Amino acid sequence: MGYRSEVAYELRGNKETLLAGLCTLRLDGDAIMKAALDELRYKDVSDKELIVRYHQENIKWYQEYTDVAAHCEIFSHFEDIYHDKEPSAKECIHGSFIRIGEDTNDVEENYFGDEISMYVPSPKIMFDNNFDDDTP
Repeated sequence: MGYRSEVAYELRGNKETLLAGLCTLRLDGDAIMKAALDELRYKDVSDKELIVRYHQENIKWYQEYTDVAAHCEIFSHFEDIYHDKEPSAKECIHGSFIRIGEDTNDVEENYFGDEISMYVPSPKIMFDNNFDDDTP
């Protein structure tokens, strides 16, 4: 069966910036990238703010798997945008990534921006906001 993980990442912030980045990934991406983008969930926070979320339990999360590489590329794309921005514009996007493995001490976390939207109080990923995961 192999080693399984629970994985989630969330991107939040300026809707225009997030949608432009997602469109770039879709237009430049292959079928694997497009499938990864189709797995994302979206929530409008306001007219100008958007949350983009990926969450999967019981997944084999190995960097050499093409679907995993595509999700890592999505998160990295926005992390690069954040780091390339002028200091005054950095508040426009924020990202959180958490992977929890089967071993209790196997937790990987990566954050950028000022808003931390996910945390690990125990071996379970928790979100600090209401989000209807049933909506496409």
